[in-house]
Formats: sequence, structure tokens, C-alpha cells
Amino acid sequence: MKSLILYYSKNNTTKETVEKISRNKDVDVCDLRKLDNVRISDYENIYIGSGIYMGSLPGTVKKHIKKISKSLEGKNIIYFVHGIISQKNYKEIINNSIGEYLSNSNTRYLYLGGRLDVSKQNFIIKKMLKQIAKQNNLNPNYVDTRNKTCIEGLINDIK
Repeated sequence: MKSLILYYSKNNTTKETVEKISRNKDVDVCDLRKLDNVRISDYENIYIGSGIYMGSLPGTVKKHIKKISKSLEGKNIIYFVHGIISQKNYKEIINNSIGEYLSNSNTRYLYLGGRLDVSKQNFIIKKMLKQIAKQNNLNPNYVDTRNKTCIEGLINDIK
């Protein structure tokens, strides 16, 4: 049973998780933006990972999932997301963003928490993130809500 991880990582949190998985499991990995040489039909389990930004999945993710949606039909899809404060509505965010493209698959969703180095953001994003951090009792300079137990559970889930 071959497994494939497709991912998109804007701030490297998802990429770090994927790298951790690939160190521990025999799994093929591909950045969603580089799908040209991947035969999705060769895989039974497809793990798709990305971050949640401003309450949505990135446009890049939407575009590429739409492009490969026919090849995902009938596959076991495990969609994992990183998000700082999206734990309560991550399933809704995924469904609103790409749910129509995963409707013919056996799909599960996992929330892994998020991480963001606020100092690497532009002025407006810094201000917004510091306010979000304050409202959620998080460190305003380095927000990290990753759930190591959930990440380990994902790694253990991969066949």
C-alpha cells in the first residue's frame, strides 16, 4: 500500500512536519506546485498538508487540488493542516476551500496546531498577529500552538 504526501508550505511549518514524517516512514513526498511527474494513480493513501492563512487554505492549494481532483477519486485522503488558532473550525475551512474536489474520496482531516515567527512578517501582518496572540494568550513574538501528540499520531497513521 503506497502512500504519497502532497504539501504546500508558505512559512515552513508544514514542510518541517513533512520532513519529520519522511525521516520516519517510507513515503513519497511532493510539493503541490511540482506535481507534473507524479502518478497519483500509483497510490492508495494520499496525505495532503498545508497551512491555514487568514481563515482559508492558500489559493495555490485550491488550484492544484482542483487540477488533480479526478485522480483523487476513490483514494484515502488524509488532509492535515497547520493553523495557529483554527482548531475549532479547520474542517469547515477545508470543506469551504476544497471540499467539492474531495467529495468522491474517503477523507479524514487532522489539525496539528501552528507556528509562526512574527518577526519575519511585514508590518501589517505583525500588528494583526500580535493582536491575535494577545486575544488568545499566546507569545506575541513567536506563536507556536503545534500539538506534538497530533503530529506523532499522523506519523504513526502513515502506512
